[in-house]
Amino acid sequence: MQAMSSAGSSQPEAELRVAVAEMFSVFQRLFTHRWTSAFNDDKARPAWFAALRAAGLTAVEVRAGMARASQLEWPPTAGEFVKLCRPAVPSSLEALTEAATWARGAHDGAWSHPAVGAAARAIGSWKLRNLPERDLAALFGNTYGQMVERYHRGEMLDVPPTLALPAEIRTTTPRGVAPPAPVAAAIADCASRLGVSL
Repeated sequence: MQAMSSAGSSQPEAELRVAVAEMFSVFQRLFTHRWTSAFNDDKARPAWFAALRAAGLTAVEVRAGMARASQLEWPPTAGEFVKLCRPAVPSSLEALTEAATWARGAHDGAWSHPAVGAAARAIGSWKLRNLPERDLAALFGNTYGQMVERYHRGEMLDVPPTLALPAEIRTTTPRGVAPPAPVAAAIADCASRLGVSL
């Protein structure tokens, strides 16, 4: 069992090494002398690998960052590249608006990003409804930034569940069409308990 777990933990690292090698190859072709003049030494690739591993990136994220970097004129620094690799998150203002909607009980869909829900839960609905706008914006911006970082590190976030019913349940049965059997049985049961005839 021990051998399996150590092999499993090194596979993502090996995949990341392959992705970094691919990145160097692609960036040499994309940015030509701009890339090679900055990163043409034996220590560049291990330094990039270490930076991307420390940021908690996966091989999939590195490849996504490579696709985004192909639109740049100049090669990115390691820090800029990490930002290119991360999936887009709502702006702090968009996230705050969504969290405030949730706090008022009007949030009826899935969270736009797990970090939004986690920040809303961490702050609490009372503060989201009652703090002065300026104080709330500062508090939410801080909390949301922390949740985004935790999400990027791969941590599980405590996100409030969606309280709304799925759209299929909200549909109505047209007049003259019999409701599904479980619904008809529930209606009949309620009618008999209330002493109402159908």
